[in-house]
Amino acid sequence: MKLVTRISAYLARRNRINKTIRELSSLTNHELADLGICRGQIYSIAKETATPEHHGEVSVNSNLKGFV
Repeated sequence: MKLVTRISAYLARRNRINKTIRELSSLTNHELADLGICRGQIYSIAKETATPEHHGEVSVNSNLKGFV
């Protein structure tokens, strides 16, 4: 039963990562720059925000430096 739970959690995390990547990738370079993100950071941001401790929470992007 633990294996099924771990696989389910893994798939849910992968889905969150892929959804975040799709949403951020759909933005223009200008829109990403407004958020303080460059296109090369999309995967790492998606992976970081999909961790269990971030699930259901709003994550603060350190690049914004309180401007937004």
